[in-house]
Amino acid sequence: MFQSGPRTVTAQPRARARVHRLHDTLASIAWTEAHQISRADGIFELGKGPRLPFVPRWVLRLDHASKTELDLGAERLQLGAAAGVGWIGPQPLPLGAESEARWQVDAAVRARFRFLELGLSIENLFDRRNRSSELNYASHFGEPDDPVSMRSVRHFAAGPPRQWMLTLTLYLDELALLPGAGS
Repeated sequence: MFQSGPRTVTAQPRARARVHRLHDTLASIAWTEAHQISRADGIFELGKGPRLPFVPRWVLRLDHASKTELDLGAERLQLGAAAGVGWIGPQPLPLGAESEARWQVDAAVRARFRFLELGLSIENLFDRRNRSSELNYASHFGEPDDPVSMRSVRHFAAGPPRQWMLTLTLYLDELALLPGAGS
């Protein structure tokens, strides 16, 4: 027996490109149609009914990483860099409203000499003031004696701010500890 409730259809293609072992790129996209359906709707009526709240139709992500090595006499310096950008499309909200689209750029660099590696990564590089979730509901933050309105108002939870992360890695394998090993 066919039940009423949510119907979700999703496609998630991904593509990856590698050039030698120096460059690696990954792109992904997700498309989702999520609707509330009734018993009267046919099984193949994919876009019928109101969209489910909080489910974005489009989500995109593109990441790239590169690395190289520099010879310093008998020693080797390994360098790496990476960047990624993500975008989440508008999300339907209750009461027929829609959230704003949001995006974020992340970046990282690293350098390794023998057994020590120093890395820096920055999430939300441009310090976007994204709203990780948005809701419409009635609220009252005034004085206790103020009149209370039941009119719904947009509220949001703030997304993460820019984050700087510095890492120091110590490799304890014999290839990292011996000068000129692995050359």
